[in-house]
Amino acid sequence: MSRALPSRGIYTPPNRRRQGASTRSVPSQRGTDTNPPKRVTEETIDLLGSIRAASTSTATVSSPHENFVQRPKRQPDSPINISRPASRPVSPTGISQTRFMDFVDQGKISKSLLSKIPYEFCTEVQAQTIEPILSGSDVLARAKTGTGKTLAFLLPAIQRHLLEFNPKHGRPSILVLSPTRELAMQIEKEAQRVMGDSIWKSQVVVGGTNVNSEVLKLKGRCDLLVATPGRLLDHLQNYGLKFEHLRCLVLDEADRLLDQGFRRDLEKISKILSGESPATRQALLFSATISPDVQQIAQLYLSPKHAFISTVKESDDSTHEHVAQEFILLETEWHLPMLAKFMVDSTQKNPNTKVICFFTTARATALAAAALGKLKLPLPIYEIHSRKSQSQRTKATQQFTEASSGILMSSDVTARGIDIPGITTVIQVGMPMNPEQYIHRLGRTARAGKTGSGLLILAPWEQRFLAHKDLRTVPIKEANISGEAMTPSLMPWRDNLNKAMLSLDDKTRCTAYQAMLGYYSGNLKAMGLSQSSLTLIVNEYAKATLRWKLDVTGKEGLPPILRRTAGKMSLSTETKAQLNLVAQLPFTE
Repeated sequence: MSRALPSRGIYTPPNRRRQGASTRSVPSQRGTDTNPPKRVTEETIDLLGSIRAASTSTATVSSPHENFVQRPKRQPDSPINISRPASRPVSPTGISQTRFMDFVDQGKISKSLLSKIPYEFCTEVQAQTIEPILSGSDVLARAKTGTGKTLAFLLPAIQRHLLEFNPKHGRPSILVLSPTRELAMQIEKEAQRVMGDSIWKSQVVVGGTNVNSEVLKLKGRCDLLVATPGRLLDHLQNYGLKFEHLRCLVLDEADRLLDQGFRRDLEKISKILSGESPATRQALLFSATISPDVQQIAQLYLSPKHAFISTVKESDDSTHEHVAQEFILLETEWHLPMLAKFMVDSTQKNPNTKVICFFTTARATALAAAALGKLKLPLPIYEIHSRKSQSQRTKATQQFTEASSGILMSSDVTARGIDIPGITTVIQVGMPMNPEQYIHRLGRTARAGKTGSGLLILAPWEQRFLAHKDLRTVPIKEANISGEAMTPSLMPWRDNLNKAMLSLDDKTRCTAYQAMLGYYSGNLKAMGLSQSSLTLIVNEYAKATLRWKLDVTGKEGLPPILRRTAGKMSLSTETKAQLNLVAQLPFTE
């Protein structure tokens, strides 16, 4: 039931990094690409001089699996709090002692569905949520990222609302809302696997794709629909999509849905569905955290008698205590040289190094991929961000997932939910928006109890982020090698990256400059900076990192910024005087 809501110091990583731990083999639908695609590169630049090898090894990580289960029908009289049952000890990897076959033996899950699940044991969140979902209860479930939440709601939902109810109409009986396109597509792919060769069909509708093509496909059979909120609302308001037969609604990664700014869309969707779908429809909400905002959305979608299930103990560290976390303070011009050196050093220690590197903006991501792609580096480079088309993002995600090694340059689109196996290290370049974002990104490694490492690269003027009250209990330590010891090994990388920057087109560098100004203008208070001081920092970035050209008079030039864009940043007159404002850019945005 739903109801409406009324100086340039350089520090480097320490020699210690955790040795690669042995990993348990987990069945997977994914294969291993023994010949991963070549990294994006137009020109290559030979390294100048020899680079000292550093002892930075990373741990091999295996990906957790996703599973499901079911339960008898009963409506609770009050909210149910289900904690870890004492009779089900949990292994260090988060796998329970409950077998999927147990549900088959009890007549709760069909053998046909079980045949699509390549795992013997349920994860803890699967063992605890499948029965309440099968019973028909609304469920609010809290579980850490990477613990099998997707299968935890797909399996019982498909069992209860498709296999048992056996709808004949061919219209959506199950709707899953996801915060990102990539996660939506991954959920739909998993749904296809579970439904197998049955008559039931799943579809996905997400932004960045042709909406008319989606409308045409939706005229065919669709029993389970996965959608991002914005695109779903578009279909509801403008293309006549109806949910008169909806029996189950799932909000996956609810906290991330709110982080992405979908609250208003979620409220509109709830209002529309309340007038269309049966009042008895089941609602499920899964989230890694239960903030006041998440609780409000739960009130909007869930029955007051919903079951609350948590597999997170109060003593659990949501940042995974087994993740070795370090930060490095480097002037911005050294960030990419540091990243290039890390790629070489870590590969020497572990040929199967697999890294996700997060940047502050999509433009910064594109710049890093383009510049590093011109160097002869041992790891293939993949690139994913909001400026890429959906087909490009899907292809890059698939290639990186199947590769045995590589580095994925990413904006925040892969920070949560996406299951990419074997991530050994998460690197974050530049100040995250908030501690929650830092933690969510870190969750891409050390999944399901495995080990991994995290590295945060900040400029000295960003270090105030480390004093945030929400990071006081996070075990992140400063790297312990002196800047003087590291500088000589970074110089050749900086020289080559300077050459790479000069070979990039003006648009790539200019848009990265503009995006940097925009991102940090919205975070002045967090950094303790004024607009004027930030502008000096960004202009130095244009000179030292982007190697922006001199103007016709021989003076240091600055990348152009549209006057209307600067106006949206609410910049002062003094700050605008420090910029190169133009009425029209010399290239197409």
